[in-house]
Amino acid sequence: MHRKKRSFFPITLLLCLLCLLLLGFRQGPFSADSSFSLPNILHSLFSEKTQDSSLPETSCSAVESVISEASSSVSEVSVPEESTSAASFAIPVKDSDSCYAYYYQQLPDSQQSLYHQLYSCVSERKESVTLSVTDSDTVHKVYHFVLYDHPELFWCVGSSKSQVYSDRIEFMPEYSLSAEEIEKRQEEIEQQAALCLSGLSASATDYEKVRYIYTWLINTVDYDEHASDNQNIYSSLVGHASVCAGYAKGMQFLLNRLSVPCIYLTGTLKDGGSHAWNLVCCDGSWYQTDVTFGDPVFTNTEEMPRDNLSFAYLCCTDAQIRGSHLPDEEVSYPACTSMDLNYYAQNGWFIWICDEADLTNRISTAIKNGEDGFTLQCANSEVYREVCDLLLDTVIPAVSQTYMEIHDLKQVNYKYSKDADMLIFSLFWTAN
Repeated sequence: MHRKKRSFFPITLLLCLLCLLLLGFRQGPFSADSSFSLPNILHSLFSEKTQDSSLPETSCSAVESVISEASSSVSEVSVPEESTSAASFAIPVKDSDSCYAYYYQQLPDSQQSLYHQLYSCVSERKESVTLSVTDSDTVHKVYHFVLYDHPELFWCVGSSKSQVYSDRIEFMPEYSLSAEEIEKRQEEIEQQAALCLSGLSASATDYEKVRYIYTWLINTVDYDEHASDNQNIYSSLVGHASVCAGYAKGMQFLLNRLSVPCIYLTGTLKDGGSHAWNLVCCDGSWYQTDVTFGDPVFTNTEEMPRDNLSFAYLCCTDAQIRGSHLPDEEVSYPACTSMDLNYYAQNGWFIWICDEADLTNRISTAIKNGEDGFTLQCANSEVYREVCDLLLDTVIPAVSQTYMEIHDLKQVNYKYSKDADMLIFSLFWTAN
């Protein structure tokens, strides 16, 4: 007669549970509202921490003081050089994307995979995504890169929560809108984008596209620190009131539609204030561009014409803009050294040397052509100081006589402004 074998399974299970209980106590005492259930014990063992993260907001409340403050420490404009081509950066995240994912390209392969997961999560408006990583700092950095590359994700406020486990992270992005609100706003954004782009010629060059969008945003958006949604494109494209983040993301969004490489970057102004602007690529060369600083609300004094938008911040070089703008150092950016698309050089108002006869001729010609003023840019700080002194002491009083004769005036006044950071001098005549 065979003796039955005894089953040790219940005893083994009890021993396992006892070990789990003991290990649970080693993790620390249970709270008063917890129980000694297996799920709670497992959670105590494997759950480590919950983290919150948010994307810093950018605005430029001190922009006006930054621009109007006189400074002669701006680096000289360098001789035009070839800059990094956009070809290596103009790689979309997936074939259906229209954006140029510059930040994606700066990540190693392992983090590019993480980028795809995060992008898929927020573009499909999922509540959470499970990531097979344990470094929460890397997750939040990559998430911010996703938002930098994708201005169309206007419902993402930049903040998120993460549940960190020993072998994974449960990432939960925060959205500012419901699904219905997103759909409604998406339609409004598309309508405004179509309206904007309808005024652009189909044969426009990259530079003409950039200049058009730059001008359109300045003419249609008011700078307003209290504007709602001012960290996304809805504020600039639909609300027509925003801060630097809205301007820069609006620029990026519209240029994406035109297949012009555009990078959204953040940094600080020389006074320490946070700021956002763009890099754009035209015909293989990169240029600095700041739509916000082009707005007359910052570049003009009260006496200057309000429609006198500044082109100093359109397609400029690193050397020109670094006197007031310092980008964050999260990644390296393409060098912007070319002067080929400098607005003032293209229109005959870039001054390489201080010459009285040359200045007099330029301004007199503008007056005879019916212009009521002019704006010029100088090559370096030394030339700028010489030109400003010569204009105010000698040239302007002389050419004002020409202005009065042409317009049959007995007296004329003029108003001028200076941007020492960008080496800009603007003047307008006003008749009594």
